[in-house]
Amino acid sequence: ISVPWTTVTAFGVRSAGSFMDKDSEMVIYTDIMYDPPKGDDKKPQPGMAMLEQDFSKDKVDLIAIHSYLSARCIRAGQHSATVAAPMPPEIAARSTSGAESLLNWLGGDAAQVDPAEFQARLSRASWLQEGESVVMAFQVGRDTIAFTDRRFFKVDVQGFSGKRVLYLSIPYTSLRAFSITSAGSWDRDAEMKLVLKSYWMPTVLYDLRKG
Repeated sequence: ISVPWTTVTAFGVRSAGSFMDKDSEMVIYTDIMYDPPKGDDKKPQPGMAMLEQDFSKDKVDLIAIHSYLSARCIRAGQHSATVAAPMPPEIAARSTSGAESLLNWLGGDAAQVDPAEFQARLSRASWLQEGESVVMAFQVGRDTIAFTDRRFFKVDVQGFSGKRVLYLSIPYTSLRAFSITSAGSWDRDAEMKLVLKSYWMPTVLYDLRKG
């Protein structure tokens, strides 16, 4: 089976865990339709909409795999984002009360963080392409999401030990649409939604902390 690179909508690698699941993984999402339910099976199957490959722990270079996928699926200089202006200091200096901070943590809201610091961390580990820049970054708990000038990037820390980590990339060419919903009087959070050209992962949704 051959899958053209032009069908890839998102890709990522996941490091091995420390307990039951000790294999690392590669995952690729495509714009191919998933397999519909058959017979008594009422749930659709990913089919070629999502391709997964397990690797033996410590036997493969996950960063090298991610870098190769980036080189094949992200075209530098095309569909790149314009670098955003720095956040005004009066907004960056705002803080929330202890109670609201706890609610934000429990609710899974993302707070904006310094993009330069996150870029430095990604660059030291070679997760970014040469010349790629982080425009905005948000963090909630152990997880971080970022917008670079070439992709949407997610670092998803999983499991109690935190050793199992998913590094997911979504090129901007994979977006069908996007929306931002501002916070209201009763709903304290703004909301970001990305609609993808992927049948198995059609949307990405995040709450963003008000202010």
